[in-house]
Amino acid sequence: MANFVVTTNVDENDAGATVNASGGTGLSLREAIALANANADASIISFANGVGEAFENDALIRLTQGDLDITQALTIDGSTAGGEVVITGDANDDDTTIGMSDITDVAASFGGAAGAMDDQLDDNSRVINVLSDTATTLIGLTITGGRTTSFFDFGGGVYSNGDITLINTTVSGNSTTGTASFGGGVFGNGDITLINTTVSGNSTAGSNANGGGVSSGGIFNGSGGITLT
Repeated sequence: MANFVVTTNVDENDAGATVNASGGTGLSLREAIALANANADASIISFANGVGEAFENDALIRLTQGDLDITQALTIDGSTAGGEVVITGDANDDDTTIGMSDITDVAASFGGAAGAMDDQLDDNSRVINVLSDTATTLIGLTITGGRTTSFFDFGGGVYSNGDITLINTTVSGNSTTGTASFGGGVFGNGDITLINTTVSGNSTAGSNANGGGVSSGGIFNGSGGITLT
């Protein structure tokens, strides 16, 4: 099993990045996922937490290049960081957030119509996008600011075509606005397992769109089961 260590919180994607020659400011989460996607076996992604390193304390990863696409079995382990790891889809850093946190306040940020002048979410993207029928585990992460706007565009925060497990993770401040776009927080086509995980403050604003599972705007499961622990 390959282990890739993220060493920068900058969302960069340097051509040909490798573990030993990452380029830019270090190995980003996006680059680590690309390396994991190229690995035939399951991979683990952890975070550099040494003194002076990017994840010694709390860290924010702001996605400026769209969602993070996963195609192979993968665990992203935020518990290896020295503090909280927040991943936000708010590319332009213009969302209204809750208190002093980095969690998007969807109601305060959304102008009422996608693309409206007062729509602060118009630059946001989905956060996690599992494209293949593969197992994914997210540990110790906060997923926020994720958004989809198109018809039938599920999972504002997390979309998974396979089984997905969230452990000690928060999914909050994510949304969908398109017609029939289910699961503002999490959408899964396989089994969804939540262990000591919070899903709150997510929204579905499009017509015929439901969260399902736990709460409206929260979780929708297309074909598998949902387990809460």
